[in-house]
Order: sequence, then structure tokens, then C-alpha cells
Amino acid sequence: PFFITIAHHFWNHICGHAESLTGIITKYADQSEGLSQGFTALGKKVLEKLLDNTNGTRIFPDIKHMSPVARNEYYALLDGNNTDDGDIPLIISHGACNGLVSFADPVPSHTTKAKKLNPVTINFYDDEIIRLARSGGIMGLQLDERRIASKSTLKETKHSLFRNKIMHYRSELLWNQLQHIAELLDANDLFAWDCMAIGSDFDGIIDSLNGFWTSEELPYLADFLERHAHNYMQTATLKHSFNRIEADEIVQRVLSLNGKEFLKKHFV
Repeated sequence: PFFITIAHHFWNHICGHAESLTGIITKYADQSEGLSQGFTALGKKVLEKLLDNTNGTRIFPDIKHMSPVARNEYYALLDGNNTDDGDIPLIISHGACNGLVSFADPVPSHTTKAKKLNPVTINFYDDEIIRLARSGGIMGLQLDERRIASKSTLKETKHSLFRNKIMHYRSELLWNQLQHIAELLDANDLFAWDCMAIGSDFDGIIDSLNGFWTSEELPYLADFLERHAHNYMQTATLKHSFNRIEADEIVQRVLSLNGKEFLKKHFV
């Protein structure tokens, strides 16, 4: 396989998971065992085997669903002498930013949209996004309203009876994620637009963005994201000229090009 998602909703004796279930389902599905734990001794052996390229290519760990403790243990392994080169990109198959600086310092980020994001531990901190970008990794942005936006943001989002307006308002929830990542990476002197893709999670337990229920609506999502990108770039204060690109290029990268280039480099 190209990559493996190490953790999911429940304890697997490999590594701890982040809290992922909410609402009535929590009455019937107990996530407490292994919640917020790190890697077990077995899990560390699994990591070593996955990253070993002695007999072929590596199998990259997907860090989605790992607890922050487990994620940081994985980063520490990468920073140590356990790998023989630096060609291991971070992969978030389907995730979102939480708008917080770090697990150790969980205060709101400096970006314009940080407080509109969902500040939960299953989502990713600023320092993780920076690390992912520097690793040449990729983040698939999840199309789940409950993940990508805070409760207050969802309450404040406008409603309409007209489909085009619904799509405009709801696509902005996803655009907030893109804008947050762009401003964060730009502030850290990194190219902002090559590490984002769509990781819809349409095959998971999600509450899809209203109006964008299935892959059939992805072309519409591209159109509305381009509107938001165009509006933003008219007044964007990104400090690096290499990040002030055209709206259509942003959307092409996120909806298609970044994913294709990542696969071409690491898998094809």
C-alpha cells in the first residue's frame, strides 16, 4: 500500500487515537480506552517497519485520527536518527486545521480565520501544518461541516432557500481552512498552495457541507472556491509575491494538481 492510517475511532494497541465521535453515538460507542495515548512498544515496531526502505519503498503513515501525543511521538522519531534520509512526507488523508498554535500552547493563531475553525485535538495545530509543508507532505481537507468549522461559526453561517446561495455560504467554511493555511505558511516564508488537496471523507461518518453531498457536486465546489479565492486575493496582505497567485490556479492546485503531483513523486 501507498500509505496506512495508523489509528481510527478505537484502541488498536498500536497508538492512541483522538476523540472523534460526538452526539448521541457516544452513548453507545466508548472511545475512552487508548484515548489520547501515545505509541505502544508494538506500535513503535510497526512504525519502524513501515518506514524501512531496505527491501523496497516505504509505506507512509497517515497521521489522521492519531492523538496529539502519538503525532508528536511520530515527529520525534522523524527528527531522530531512526531514518536514513529526509524523504518522508507527512500525510493527512482527511483532516482540518484547528486554528491553535500547538498542542503545548493551545492559543488561537494569528491568522484572520483562526477563530472560525474547530479547536479540537483531532484537528491539526499550526506547528503541524508548518511541519507538513516543510516535509513536502499533503493535507486532504475534509468536507465535514462539524470538523472544519467551530460551533459558533456554523450558527453564524447564513441560510437560504436558494441552492446557489447555500453553496456560496457553505463553501466559505472550507475556504476558511485554505485561507488559514495560506496565511500561516506565508508568515513562515513557505509556498502556501502546494500542500492542500481534498480528502472528502465521503465514505466516512460525516455531515457533508450543505449543497455538496457527493462527488457529483465537486465541480460546483471548485466554482465557489474560486469566487472566495478571487475575493480574498483582491485585498490579501500575503507578504510573499510567490503566494499571490491567481484564484483559478489556487483551485486547480487544491482540487487536482497537488494530489496528482504528490502521487507522481511518491507512488507512481
